[in-house]
Amino acid sequence: MKFMRQGDNPAKLQTLPEQKYTHRVIIPIYIPNDSGYFQHSFETVQLCIQSLLQTTHKQTALTIIANGCSKEVLNYLIDLTDQKIIDTLIINAENKGKVDPIVGAMKSCFEPLITITDCDVLFKVGWQREVENLYTVFPNLGMVSPIPFPAAYNTFTTWSWYLGFTKGNLTRESNKDEESLRLFKQSIGTGNQLTDIEKHPIYLTYKNKKACLGAGHFCATYNRNIIPYIPLTSSGLNINNAEKDYLDKPVEQGGFLRLSTVTGYVYHMGNVPEAWMNGVIAQNNGYTEQPLKLVIDKGIKLPLKSNKWIAKIISSPRFKKFKLLFVKHTRQ
Repeated sequence: MKFMRQGDNPAKLQTLPEQKYTHRVIIPIYIPNDSGYFQHSFETVQLCIQSLLQTTHKQTALTIIANGCSKEVLNYLIDLTDQKIIDTLIINAENKGKVDPIVGAMKSCFEPLITITDCDVLFKVGWQREVENLYTVFPNLGMVSPIPFPAAYNTFTTWSWYLGFTKGNLTRESNKDEESLRLFKQSIGTGNQLTDIEKHPIYLTYKNKKACLGAGHFCATYNRNIIPYIPLTSSGLNINNAEKDYLDKPVEQGGFLRLSTVTGYVYHMGNVPEAWMNGVIAQNNGYTEQPLKLVIDKGIKLPLKSNKWIAKIISSPRFKKFKLLFVKHTRQ
């Protein structure tokens, strides 16, 4: 019996289209059923995706990771893929955790910007433009959250401080958007009272553009150049440590800045939809975002020994206690 190929595979003759996306959004989803905690999660996911589609430009691609999801959720995601609304759908038969699937998807991306977001985030008009604006202004930017995280001013922010001390301007001012922060804290069950640093965040200004020091990873946009600094081994299922080692440390180790927008452009919905969320969807209607021309930097490379010493001092535990003394206070 002879086995031989008949004819040529037509795929060999096809010319692949040019890369048309500049920004990829990755959303991991874990909804195994529709009872208990997950009773309304499917509705939340639908709101998340709808708001994302309303507020992103045409050069944005969507990757969904279905992590052991129910048949109802899978059918919905497959339908969106058939409509070419979802660019890439990754289906895991079992829950693989959050970080490993995300890292795997990140490493297959060619887009310069990669946003990783939880599936219970509600997007407002302007989030993408403001995030991309920060990337066009701030050098060596590696991570941006579309909502301020002032309490994270000391968390893997060595290079943000470094830019502030050497080329930028660090100020401590009254919070430009207390309401967004109160709503976020309330949504995660920590009350709505703000600490002093949350009432008076540290802002970094560079070339007349202002950003808040620190970022969080429930929704964040990463510079693709951080990928080589992500560990090669599996993270396991310990989410807290894994997010720190695989999504936080690479930004610091690569010499990248970690910032957030001055005002909030996203909401954290939790697992129960509320009426006001449909109001945000209505406000998003009719909006058309335009892509920006992006030039994404690699991390800071310090050629001088003196600069290396400065970086070591900034990141030292002892110096952390005195950083605020070097920040100009302009409280109102």
